[in-house]
Amino acid sequence: MIEYRNIQRYDDLEFGKYLNLNGYSHSFLKREVGGVSPEFTETDKVRLGKLVDGILTDPRSVDMKSNLYPAAKSIAYEIKTKFGTLIDKFEKQVSFSAELEFSGFVMPTTCRLDFGVPNFAVIDLKVTYATDVHALIKFMGYENQLWNYCKVYQVERQYILIYSVPLRRSFFLDLGELQKRNAFWENKVLKFGNVLTR
Repeated sequence: MIEYRNIQRYDDLEFGKYLNLNGYSHSFLKREVGGVSPEFTETDKVRLGKLVDGILTDPRSVDMKSNLYPAAKSIAYEIKTKFGTLIDKFEKQVSFSAELEFSGFVMPTTCRLDFGVPNFAVIDLKVTYATDVHALIKFMGYENQLWNYCKVYQVERQYILIYSVPLRRSFFLDLGELQKRNAFWENKVLKFGNVLTR
């Protein structure tokens, strides 16, 4: 079982400074091949999702001059209309660094939550062009991302708030209680971790 240690929390940390924290992120680990992350081309779909995320979690970061801003604002409005009273109470964009210890190895990690409910749950925000959101969650391995979020935030519940653009509908999905073990993270610690010295 993975042990989390030296968990550090960073409130109000700019995204650029978050990227400078020492550790492997889930986005790198899920894409890496032979320890190298393939070149990632940011599409309009990705940019739209980032804008929606920014409007709901960190309005200071939003580029209102973007040609995608009107669409992002519309989606954010729909989400806010449906879940606004809840979203207003969530902690937003809290960053973390930590060390994962497993089987004699230790690996640093970083993550940045979209939403958190202290002592209860993490909620990740997604915008997708898929219509089968359950299949997408499984295909993208989002449960692994949220597992790490739950561990650093020290909660047991995990949810995804996902908006499907073609369906024009948002879903609030309960991924259930946190499992004790996670093979994805165990394998990554073994691959990228250093030998533990005491």
